[in-house]
Amino acid sequence: MTRAFFRGVLCATVILAPLAPLAYAAPSAQSSLDKVLSASSRLPTIPSGISEVRAAALKQLGVGLGMRAGLADESRVITAEIEKEKGVLDTKFNFGSLTFPSGALPPVIEEAQDVIAITEYSMRVQGRVYRIVAPATFGQNNWRNYLYLGLTDSDDQLVGDAQRSILPKDDTEKAYWESIVRSAYEEGRKQSRKIFELNLARLERDFNGMRLFYTLYGRGLVSAPKFAAATDSVSRPDPNTIVIGDSVFRISSQPEFNGNGADWKATK
Repeated sequence: MTRAFFRGVLCATVILAPLAPLAYAAPSAQSSLDKVLSASSRLPTIPSGISEVRAAALKQLGVGLGMRAGLADESRVITAEIEKEKGVLDTKFNFGSLTFPSGALPPVIEEAQDVIAITEYSMRVQGRVYRIVAPATFGQNNWRNYLYLGLTDSDDQLVGDAQRSILPKDDTEKAYWESIVRSAYEEGRKQSRKIFELNLARLERDFNGMRLFYTLYGRGLVSAPKFAAATDSVSRPDPNTIVIGDSVFRISSQPEFNGNGADWKATK
């Protein structure tokens, strides 16, 4: 991933730009892949040649460890790029600017244009379709909750003591082991990139969907959520606790679309 790509995505408003492949930058310290490949068995070596049972055991462990190592290494690369752009991200994805006075966030609305449904004897064309895909909530959203989800840079003790009895014990097994681990490692890196792509797409969808709510609300196409509040001047949740000024806010009614076109305002 390059800085130019990230800035291209951050400058987009509604349509998410295609994600370019992330450029792999090997960490300066020993990578997770090297840690797995350099692990060795402390048990005596076995005769040359690999049985089907032995190969299956090596493959199962190698795939798991290789995937974890690839996920960890690529997650570190992605995290470093995110950190470089955190100032831009704070500005572009300012969820605080979208909150209601009550502190709640608006619903997420998706828009589709020129939707066509075809059956054997008919064709239906819909100019625009709006759908509420997430309700109004009191959630504390920020871009970090999205972009870091599922990324992990932890590779502590990738190879545990209980797994060392399965590790390669001769050169033949070592060569087979390395081919399995390297293939799984690349898959782990790809999976990490895919996780980031999905996270970024969901962040764009939710933020732009909340902005779209305000556009449609201003035109009268959708109602605002309704809120209710209850306050107790003094409450005692238990004998050892007293609360003064206990206020509870809740969403009493979620937004709904207004099907009466006569109430709508024209687009400026």
